Amino acid sequence: MARDSVLFVVDSESQLKPAYVFACKVAERLGGGVAGNLVPGATRPSRRQITGAKIQAPMTFHGLKHLLEGVILDFGAVVAFLPGSRLLWLRTQLRRKAQINNLRSRPILVTGYNGVVYEGALGGILWRIGYDVVAVNSRRDMDVFEGYLDQLGVDASPLVRSGLMLAQITEPRIEDAVAKARKADIGNVLFACQAVVPSAPEERLYLLERLRDYAMTHPERGVFIKPRARPDERTFHEHPHHYELLYKEAFGKDKPENLHFAYGSFRDMMAKTDLVITVSSTGLLEGLAAGVPGAILTDCGIKEEYGNHFFVGSGLMTTMDDLIANRIPEPNMNWLHNNGFAEDDTLTAASQRVAQLVAEQNGSKELVPFRDVYYTPERAPYVYGRYLPRDTAGDVSPEDAAKNKLRKLVLKPDLFFADAFAKRATKFQQRVLDRYERTKK
Repeated sequence: MARDSVLFVVDSESQLKPAYVFACKVAERLGGGVAGNLVPGATRPSRRQITGAKIQAPMTFHGLKHLLEGVILDFGAVVAFLPGSRLLWLRTQLRRKAQINNLRSRPILVTGYNGVVYEGALGGILWRIGYDVVAVNSRRDMDVFEGYLDQLGVDASPLVRSGLMLAQITEPRIEDAVAKARKADIGNVLFACQAVVPSAPEERLYLLERLRDYAMTHPERGVFIKPRARPDERTFHEHPHHYELLYKEAFGKDKPENLHFAYGSFRDMMAKTDLVITVSSTGLLEGLAAGVPGAILTDCGIKEEYGNHFFVGSGLMTTMDDLIANRIPEPNMNWLHNNGFAEDDTLTAASQRVAQLVAEQNGSKELVPFRDVYYTPERAPYVYGRYLPRDTAGDVSPEDAAKNKLRKLVLKPDLFFADAFAKRATKFQQRVLDRYERTKK
Protein backbone atom coordinates (compact mmCIF):
# COMPACT_ATOMS: atom_id res chain seq x y z
CA MET A 1 0.00 0.00 0.00
CA ALA A 2 1.12 3.56 -0.74
CA ARG A 3 1.35 6.31 1.84
CA ASP A 4 -1.76 7.91 0.32
CA SER A 5 -3.86 4.88 1.29
CA VAL A 6 -6.11 4.56 4.34
CA LEU A 7 -6.60 1.64 6.74
CA PHE A 8 -9.73 1.38 8.85
CA VAL A 9 -9.57 -0.77 11.98
CA VAL A 10 -12.63 -2.10 13.84
CA ASP A 11 -13.54 -5.01 16.11
CA SER A 12 -17.36 -5.14 15.95
CA GLU A 13 -20.25 -4.89 13.52
CA SER A 14 -21.49 -1.55 14.86
CA GLN A 15 -18.14 0.10 13.99
CA LEU A 16 -17.83 -1.38 10.52
CA LYS A 17 -19.94 0.94 8.36
CA PRO A 18 -19.09 4.29 10.00
CA ALA A 19 -15.34 3.56 9.94
CA TYR A 20 -15.53 2.51 6.30
CA VAL A 21 -17.53 5.61 5.31
CA PHE A 22 -14.97 7.86 7.03
CA ALA A 23 -11.99 6.00 5.53
CA CYS A 24 -13.43 6.29 2.02
CA LYS A 25 -13.85 10.04 2.41
CA VAL A 26 -10.26 10.43 3.63
CA ALA A 27 -8.92 8.20 0.82
CA GLU A 28 -10.85 10.25 -1.72
CA ARG A 29 -9.11 13.38 -0.43
CA LEU A 30 -5.68 11.68 -0.49
CA GLY A 31 -6.25 10.10 -3.88
CA GLY A 32 -5.44 6.62 -2.60
CA GLY A 33 -7.08 3.32 -1.75
CA VAL A 34 -8.83 1.86 1.27
CA ALA A 35 -8.18 -1.35 3.18
CA GLY A 36 -9.79 -2.69 6.34
CA ASN A 37 -8.78 -4.79 9.31
CA LEU A 38 -11.09 -6.66 11.66
CA VAL A 39 -9.46 -7.30 15.01
CA PRO A 40 -10.11 -10.91 16.13
CA GLY A 41 -12.37 -11.34 19.13
CA ALA A 42 -15.81 -12.31 20.35
CA THR A 43 -17.55 -9.35 18.69
CA ARG A 44 -15.95 -9.65 15.26
CA PRO A 45 -18.62 -9.41 12.51
CA SER A 46 -19.74 -12.48 10.62
CA ARG A 47 -19.29 -12.78 6.86
CA ARG A 48 -22.98 -11.95 6.39
CA GLN A 49 -22.59 -8.76 8.42
CA ILE A 50 -19.51 -7.75 6.44
CA THR A 51 -21.34 -8.35 3.16
CA GLY A 52 -24.41 -6.49 4.43
CA ALA A 53 -22.29 -3.46 5.31
CA LYS A 54 -21.35 -3.11 1.60
CA ILE A 55 -17.62 -3.01 2.27
CA GLN A 56 -15.80 -2.65 -1.04
CA ALA A 57 -12.25 -2.97 0.29
CA PRO A 58 -9.75 -5.77 0.94
CA MET A 59 -10.02 -7.02 4.53
CA THR A 60 -7.44 -8.55 6.86
CA PHE A 61 -7.92 -10.14 10.29
CA HIS A 62 -4.95 -9.17 12.44
CA GLY A 63 -4.67 -8.23 16.08
CA LEU A 64 -3.44 -4.76 17.00
CA LYS A 65 0.00 -6.04 17.99
CA HIS A 66 0.47 -7.61 14.56
CA LEU A 67 -0.59 -4.39 12.83
CA LEU A 68 1.98 -2.44 14.82
CA GLU A 69 4.75 -4.83 13.80
CA GLY A 70 4.82 -3.20 10.40
CA VAL A 71 1.54 -3.34 8.48
CA ILE A 72 0.18 -0.10 9.91
CA LEU A 73 3.22 1.90 8.76
CA ASP A 74 2.33 1.33 5.10
CA PHE A 75 -0.65 3.68 5.33
CA GLY A 76 -0.92 7.45 5.29
CA ALA A 77 -3.84 7.42 7.72
CA VAL A 78 -5.51 4.96 10.06
CA VAL A 79 -9.21 5.37 10.87
CA ALA A 80 -9.68 3.49 14.16
CA PHE A 81 -13.15 2.81 15.53
CA LEU A 82 -12.49 0.70 18.61
CA PRO A 83 -13.41 0.58 22.30
CA GLY A 84 -11.78 3.44 24.20
CA SER A 85 -9.04 1.46 25.89
CA ARG A 86 -7.94 -0.05 22.57
CA LEU A 87 -7.89 3.39 20.95
CA LEU A 88 -5.53 4.57 23.66
CA TRP A 89 -3.43 1.41 23.45
CA LEU A 90 -3.01 1.75 19.68
CA ARG A 91 -1.93 5.40 19.88
CA THR A 92 0.43 4.84 22.82
CA GLN A 93 2.12 1.79 21.31
CA LEU A 94 2.54 3.50 17.93
CA ARG A 95 4.28 6.43 19.64
CA ARG A 96 6.51 4.03 21.52
CA LYS A 97 7.41 2.25 18.29
CA ALA A 98 8.18 5.58 16.60
CA GLN A 99 10.54 6.55 19.44
CA ILE A 100 12.34 3.19 19.62
CA ASN A 101 12.83 2.96 15.84
CA ASN A 102 13.42 6.70 15.26
CA LEU A 103 10.71 6.74 12.60
CA ARG A 104 10.57 9.67 10.18
CA SER A 105 6.95 9.09 9.21
CA ARG A 106 3.84 7.50 10.68
CA PRO A 107 0.15 7.15 9.81
CA ILE A 108 -2.10 10.02 10.85
CA LEU A 109 -4.44 8.67 13.53
CA VAL A 110 -8.15 9.37 13.08
CA THR A 111 -11.22 8.36 15.06
CA GLY A 112 -14.85 9.31 15.61
CA TYR A 113 -18.14 7.91 16.89
CA ASN A 114 -20.20 4.95 15.67
CA GLY A 115 -23.51 6.67 16.38
CA VAL A 116 -25.12 9.29 18.56
CA VAL A 117 -23.52 10.10 21.92
CA TYR A 118 -26.27 9.68 24.49
CA GLU A 119 -24.12 8.53 27.42
CA GLY A 120 -20.49 8.53 28.53
CA ALA A 121 -19.65 11.81 26.78
CA LEU A 122 -16.73 12.70 29.04
CA GLY A 123 -15.28 9.20 29.24
CA GLY A 124 -15.55 8.75 25.48
CA ILE A 125 -13.74 11.93 24.53
CA LEU A 126 -10.95 11.34 27.06
CA TRP A 127 -10.17 7.95 25.49
CA ARG A 128 -10.00 9.64 22.05
CA ILE A 129 -7.78 12.57 23.00
CA GLY A 130 -4.32 11.86 21.59
CA TYR A 131 -5.57 11.16 18.06
CA ASP A 132 -4.65 13.66 15.37
CA VAL A 133 -8.24 14.13 14.22
CA VAL A 134 -11.37 13.33 16.23
CA ALA A 135 -14.60 13.58 14.21
CA VAL A 136 -17.51 14.92 16.27
CA ASN A 137 -21.13 14.27 15.29
CA SER A 138 -22.83 17.59 15.93
CA ARG A 139 -22.86 21.11 17.31
CA ARG A 140 -24.34 19.84 20.55
CA ASP A 141 -21.57 17.27 20.99
CA MET A 142 -18.89 19.81 20.11
CA ASP A 143 -20.15 22.22 22.76
CA VAL A 144 -20.22 19.46 25.38
CA PHE A 145 -16.77 18.09 24.54
CA GLU A 146 -15.09 21.48 24.30
CA GLY A 147 -16.62 22.48 27.64
CA TYR A 148 -15.24 19.39 29.35
CA LEU A 149 -11.79 19.68 27.79
CA ASP A 150 -11.52 23.40 28.56
CA GLN A 151 -12.22 22.75 32.24
CA LEU A 152 -9.63 19.98 32.29
CA GLY A 153 -7.03 22.12 30.55
CA VAL A 154 -6.86 19.80 27.53
CA ASP A 155 -6.26 20.95 23.95
CA ALA A 156 -9.49 20.52 21.94
CA SER A 157 -8.02 21.47 18.54
CA PRO A 158 -8.10 17.86 17.16
CA LEU A 159 -11.92 17.94 17.32
CA VAL A 160 -13.61 18.56 13.96
CA ARG A 161 -17.36 18.58 13.40
CA SER A 162 -18.30 15.95 10.84
CA GLY A 163 -21.98 15.12 11.17
CA LEU A 164 -23.19 11.57 11.78
CA MET A 165 -21.06 9.06 9.87
CA LEU A 166 -23.98 6.97 8.67
CA ALA A 167 -25.75 10.06 7.35
CA GLN A 168 -22.78 10.76 5.04
CA ILE A 169 -23.45 7.93 2.60
CA THR A 170 -25.63 10.17 0.41
CA GLU A 171 -26.66 13.81 0.45
CA PRO A 172 -29.24 14.24 3.26
CA ARG A 173 -32.85 14.45 2.05
CA ILE A 174 -34.65 15.56 5.19
CA GLU A 175 -37.23 17.52 3.18
CA ASP A 176 -38.31 14.29 1.47
CA ALA A 177 -38.80 12.64 4.87
CA VAL A 178 -40.96 15.54 6.07
CA ALA A 179 -43.09 15.47 2.91
CA LYS A 180 -43.68 11.71 3.21
CA ALA A 181 -44.59 12.05 6.90
CA ARG A 182 -47.22 14.66 6.06
CA LYS A 183 -48.76 12.51 3.34
CA ALA A 184 -48.68 9.40 5.56
CA ASP A 185 -48.62 7.38 2.36
CA ILE A 186 -46.95 4.32 3.85
CA GLY A 187 -46.04 1.11 2.05
CA ASN A 188 -43.29 -0.78 3.88
CA VAL A 189 -42.50 -0.24 7.57
CA LEU A 190 -39.19 -1.20 9.19
CA PHE A 191 -38.71 -1.74 12.92
CA ALA A 192 -35.01 -1.29 13.72
CA CYS A 193 -34.19 -3.52 16.68
CA GLN A 194 -31.28 -2.89 19.03
CA ALA A 195 -29.05 -5.35 20.82
CA VAL A 196 -29.89 -4.30 24.37
CA VAL A 197 -32.66 -1.68 24.17
CA PRO A 198 -35.01 -2.66 25.64
CA SER A 199 -33.51 -5.81 27.12
CA ALA A 200 -36.38 -7.13 29.27
CA PRO A 201 -38.19 -9.99 27.49
CA GLU A 202 -41.63 -8.69 28.51
CA GLU A 203 -40.90 -5.30 26.91
CA ARG A 204 -39.65 -6.94 23.73
CA LEU A 205 -42.71 -9.16 23.64
CA TYR A 206 -44.93 -6.08 24.04
CA LEU A 207 -43.23 -4.45 21.03
CA LEU A 208 -43.69 -7.61 18.99
CA GLU A 209 -47.38 -7.73 19.90
CA ARG A 210 -47.88 -4.11 18.82
CA LEU A 211 -46.01 -4.63 15.56
CA ARG A 212 -48.20 -7.64 14.96
CA ASP A 213 -51.24 -5.41 15.65
CA TYR A 214 -49.90 -2.92 13.12
CA ALA A 215 -49.47 -5.62 10.49
CA MET A 216 -53.00 -6.93 11.07
CA THR A 217 -54.51 -3.42 10.97
CA HIS A 218 -52.67 -2.56 7.74
CA PRO A 219 -52.50 -5.79 5.74
CA GLU A 220 -51.64 -3.80 2.61
CA ARG A 221 -48.32 -2.75 4.18
CA GLY A 222 -45.18 -4.80 4.63
CA VAL A 223 -43.94 -4.78 8.24
CA PHE A 224 -40.29 -5.78 8.56
CA ILE A 225 -38.62 -6.45 11.92
CA LYS A 226 -34.85 -6.15 11.60
CA PRO A 227 -32.83 -7.56 14.53
CA ARG A 228 -29.23 -6.33 14.79
CA ALA A 229 -27.95 -9.84 14.22
CA ARG A 230 -29.08 -13.41 13.79
CA PRO A 231 -29.28 -15.45 17.00
CA ASP A 232 -25.85 -16.98 16.37
CA GLU A 233 -24.10 -13.70 15.52
CA ARG A 234 -22.39 -11.27 17.86
CA THR A 235 -22.40 -7.49 18.05
CA PHE A 236 -20.51 -5.14 20.37
CA HIS A 237 -23.31 -5.82 22.88
CA GLU A 238 -24.93 -9.14 23.61
CA HIS A 239 -28.47 -9.45 22.27
CA PRO A 240 -30.43 -11.51 24.82
CA HIS A 241 -34.03 -12.58 24.14
CA HIS A 242 -33.68 -12.44 20.38
CA TYR A 243 -36.78 -10.93 18.77
CA GLU A 244 -37.40 -13.71 16.25
CA LEU A 245 -37.01 -16.45 18.83
CA LEU A 246 -39.28 -14.58 21.23
CA TYR A 247 -41.94 -14.29 18.56
CA LYS A 248 -41.80 -18.01 17.83
CA GLU A 249 -42.10 -18.81 21.54
CA ALA A 250 -45.12 -16.52 21.92
CA PHE A 251 -47.00 -17.03 18.64
CA GLY A 252 -45.45 -20.06 16.96
CA LYS A 253 -46.34 -20.02 13.27
CA ASP A 254 -49.27 -17.64 13.77
CA LYS A 255 -47.81 -14.71 11.87
CA PRO A 256 -49.58 -12.27 9.52
CA GLU A 257 -48.45 -12.75 5.94
CA ASN A 258 -47.19 -9.18 5.76
CA LEU A 259 -45.02 -9.45 8.90
CA HIS A 260 -41.42 -10.48 8.26
CA PHE A 261 -38.07 -10.78 10.02
CA ALA A 262 -35.30 -9.31 7.87
CA TYR A 263 -31.50 -9.60 8.06
CA GLY A 264 -30.36 -7.85 4.90
CA SER A 265 -28.41 -4.65 4.45
CA PHE A 266 -30.01 -1.72 6.26
CA ARG A 267 -29.07 0.56 3.38
CA ASP A 268 -30.75 -1.72 0.84
CA MET A 269 -33.87 -1.90 2.98
CA MET A 270 -34.04 1.90 3.19
CA ALA A 271 -34.67 2.02 -0.57
CA LYS A 272 -37.88 0.02 -0.03
CA THR A 273 -39.00 1.55 3.29
CA ASP A 274 -41.51 4.33 3.94
CA LEU A 275 -41.25 4.51 7.74
CA VAL A 276 -38.55 3.55 10.26
CA ILE A 277 -39.73 2.72 13.79
CA THR A 278 -37.35 2.21 16.69
CA VAL A 279 -36.85 2.74 20.41
CA SER A 280 -33.64 4.72 19.96
CA SER A 281 -31.59 3.32 17.07
CA THR A 282 -29.27 5.59 15.10
CA GLY A 283 -30.75 3.84 12.08
CA LEU A 284 -33.66 6.26 12.32
CA LEU A 285 -31.29 9.16 11.59
CA GLU A 286 -29.74 7.20 8.74
CA GLY A 287 -33.26 6.77 7.40
CA LEU A 288 -34.04 10.50 7.70
CA ALA A 289 -30.89 11.26 5.74
CA ALA A 290 -32.17 8.90 3.04
CA GLY A 291 -35.53 10.70 2.96
CA VAL A 292 -37.46 8.16 5.03
CA PRO A 293 -39.75 9.32 7.90
CA GLY A 294 -38.98 7.99 11.37
CA ALA A 295 -40.64 7.43 14.75
CA ILE A 296 -39.16 7.00 18.23
CA LEU A 297 -41.41 4.84 20.42
CA THR A 298 -42.19 5.99 23.96
CA ASP A 299 -44.46 3.02 24.75
CA CYS A 300 -41.92 1.58 27.20
CA GLY A 301 -41.02 4.99 28.62
CA ILE A 302 -38.36 7.64 28.09
CA LYS A 303 -35.24 6.56 29.97
CA GLU A 304 -31.53 7.28 29.88
CA GLU A 305 -30.87 3.54 29.84
CA TYR A 306 -32.84 3.27 26.59
CA GLY A 307 -31.06 6.21 24.98
CA ASN A 308 -34.34 7.63 23.71
CA HIS A 309 -33.89 10.66 25.97
CA PHE A 310 -31.45 11.80 23.28
CA PHE A 311 -34.47 12.44 21.02
CA VAL A 312 -36.34 14.72 23.43
CA GLY A 313 -37.21 17.80 21.38
CA SER A 314 -36.76 16.01 18.06
CA GLY A 315 -40.48 15.93 17.28
CA LEU A 316 -40.11 12.23 16.47
CA MET A 317 -41.45 10.71 19.68
CA THR A 318 -44.73 8.85 19.41
CA THR A 319 -46.56 5.62 20.32
CA MET A 320 -47.66 2.53 18.44
CA ASP A 321 -51.27 3.65 18.89
CA ASP A 322 -50.52 6.83 16.94
CA LEU A 323 -48.66 4.95 14.23
CA ILE A 324 -51.46 2.41 13.84
CA ALA A 325 -53.83 5.40 13.49
CA ASN A 326 -51.55 6.69 10.69
CA ARG A 327 -50.28 9.70 12.63
CA ILE A 328 -46.66 10.04 11.52
CA PRO A 329 -44.39 12.46 13.45
CA GLU A 330 -42.44 15.22 11.71
CA PRO A 331 -38.88 16.10 12.75
CA ASN A 332 -38.05 19.40 14.45
CA MET A 333 -35.62 21.06 12.04
CA ASN A 334 -33.88 23.09 14.76
CA TRP A 335 -33.21 19.91 16.71
CA LEU A 336 -31.78 18.22 13.61
CA HIS A 337 -29.64 21.29 12.93
CA ASN A 338 -28.01 20.93 16.36
CA ASN A 339 -27.66 17.15 16.20
CA GLY A 340 -25.65 16.41 13.10
CA PHE A 341 -27.71 17.76 10.21
CA ALA A 342 -26.47 21.33 9.87
CA GLU A 343 -25.33 22.31 6.37
CA ASP A 344 -21.67 22.22 7.42
CA ASP A 345 -21.99 18.88 9.20
CA THR A 346 -20.08 16.89 6.61
CA LEU A 347 -16.86 14.89 6.51
CA THR A 348 -15.24 17.51 4.28
CA ALA A 349 -13.46 19.44 7.05
CA ALA A 350 -12.29 16.29 8.85
CA SER A 351 -10.93 14.67 5.67
CA GLN A 352 -9.22 17.93 4.71
CA ARG A 353 -7.53 18.10 8.12
CA VAL A 354 -6.22 14.53 7.67
CA ALA A 355 -4.98 15.30 4.14
CA GLN A 356 -3.16 18.41 5.39
CA LEU A 357 -1.35 16.42 8.07
CA VAL A 358 -0.36 13.69 5.61
CA ALA A 359 0.92 16.31 3.14
CA GLU A 360 2.80 18.12 5.92
CA GLN A 361 4.61 14.94 6.91
CA ASN A 362 5.37 13.91 3.33
CA GLY A 363 6.69 17.37 2.50
CA SER A 364 8.90 17.86 5.54
CA LYS A 365 10.11 14.26 5.80
CA GLU A 366 9.72 14.72 9.54
CA LEU A 367 7.46 12.85 11.91
CA VAL A 368 4.25 14.71 12.71
CA PRO A 369 4.34 15.18 16.52
CA PHE A 370 1.97 12.94 18.47
CA ARG A 371 -0.87 14.63 20.30
CA ASP A 372 -0.88 14.38 24.08
CA VAL A 373 -3.18 11.79 25.60
CA TYR A 374 -5.21 12.51 28.70
CA TYR A 375 -4.62 9.18 30.42
CA THR A 376 -0.97 9.33 31.50
CA PRO A 377 0.80 7.55 34.40
CA GLU A 378 0.67 10.84 36.30
CA ARG A 379 -3.05 11.58 35.76
CA ALA A 380 -4.46 8.08 35.90
CA PRO A 381 -1.89 5.48 37.00
CA TYR A 382 -4.45 2.71 37.43
CA VAL A 383 -5.94 3.20 33.95
CA TYR A 384 -2.48 3.41 32.41
CA GLY A 385 -1.28 0.29 34.20
CA ARG A 386 -4.48 -1.65 33.61
CA TYR A 387 -4.91 -1.14 29.88
CA LEU A 388 -1.77 0.02 28.13
CA PRO A 389 0.90 -2.66 28.63
CA ARG A 390 -1.29 -5.71 28.03
CA ASP A 391 -4.02 -5.17 25.44
CA THR A 392 -2.74 -7.14 22.46
CA ALA A 393 -6.30 -7.36 21.12
CA GLY A 394 -6.58 -10.64 19.33
CA ASP A 395 -2.94 -11.76 19.45
CA VAL A 396 -3.42 -14.36 22.19
CA SER A 397 -2.05 -17.78 21.17
CA PRO A 398 -4.20 -20.91 21.55
CA GLU A 399 -1.95 -22.01 24.43
CA ASP A 400 -2.36 -18.69 26.24
CA ALA A 401 -6.08 -18.73 25.56
CA ALA A 402 -6.33 -22.17 27.22
CA LYS A 403 -4.32 -20.90 30.19
CA ASN A 404 -6.60 -17.87 30.48
CA LYS A 405 -9.66 -20.11 30.55
CA LEU A 406 -8.13 -22.32 33.23
CA ARG A 407 -7.17 -19.26 35.30
CA LYS A 408 -10.73 -17.95 34.93
CA LEU A 409 -12.16 -21.29 36.03
CA VAL A 410 -9.98 -21.29 39.17
CA LEU A 411 -10.26 -17.62 40.13
CA LYS A 412 -13.74 -16.73 38.87
CA PRO A 413 -15.72 -19.96 38.48
CA ASP A 414 -19.09 -18.16 38.53
CA LEU A 415 -18.09 -15.98 35.55
CA PHE A 416 -16.54 -18.96 33.74
CA PHE A 417 -19.73 -21.02 33.93
CA ALA A 418 -21.95 -18.02 33.15
CA ASP A 419 -20.02 -17.39 29.92
CA ALA A 420 -20.05 -21.08 29.02
CA PHE A 421 -23.81 -21.27 29.60
CA ALA A 422 -24.39 -18.15 27.47
CA LYS A 423 -22.47 -19.69 24.56
CA ARG A 424 -24.40 -22.96 24.79
CA ALA A 425 -27.71 -21.06 25.01
CA THR A 426 -26.85 -19.16 21.82
CA LYS A 427 -26.07 -22.41 19.99
CA PHE A 428 -29.33 -23.93 21.23
CA GLN A 429 -31.27 -20.89 20.02
CA GLN A 430 -29.72 -21.26 16.59
CA ARG A 431 -30.64 -24.96 16.42
CA VAL A 432 -34.23 -24.04 17.26
CA LEU A 433 -34.25 -21.39 14.55
CA ASP A 434 -32.70 -23.76 11.98
CA ARG A 435 -35.30 -26.41 12.81
CA TYR A 436 -38.07 -23.87 12.36
CA GLU A 437 -36.66 -22.76 9.00
CA ARG A 438 -36.56 -26.38 7.81
CA THR A 439 -40.20 -26.90 8.77
CA LYS A 440 -41.20 -23.86 6.67
CA LYS A 441 -39.53 -25.40 3.64
